[in-house]
Amino acid sequence: MSVTEQRSGQVTLRIYCQSCKRDVDISVAKEVVENADTFPVSHAHLHGNPPHVITLYLDRQLNVRGSEVSDTATVERERKGTPLSAMPFSNSETPTK
Repeated sequence: MSVTEQRSGQVTLRIYCQSCKRDVDISVAKEVVENADTFPVSHAHLHGNPPHVITLYLDRQLNVRGSEVSDTATVERERKGTPLSAMPFSNSETPTK
C-alpha cells in the first residue's frame, strides 16, 4: 500500500487487489477518519468487473492496517434516484421499505 496523492480533505491509497490481480487507487475522505469514534475504521471500495469489494481498515493516520476482498456485495438504495455516493453506510441503520 502506498499513498499516491493527497488533496485538501482527501487521500488516495494504492493497494493490490487479490481478486483482480492489480493495483487499485482508492480515494478516502479524511473526514472518514477524523469523525471516527473507534479504530481501525473500515472503508469499503466497490470496483472491478465482475464487481467486488475491497475493505480497508485504517488507523488515525490513514495507514492501512488490514484489508480483505469480498467477491459478493449487496447494495440497497433507500429511494429511487439517490446516488450511491450520497447514501450513508452504517451498521446502525435499518433499511427502509
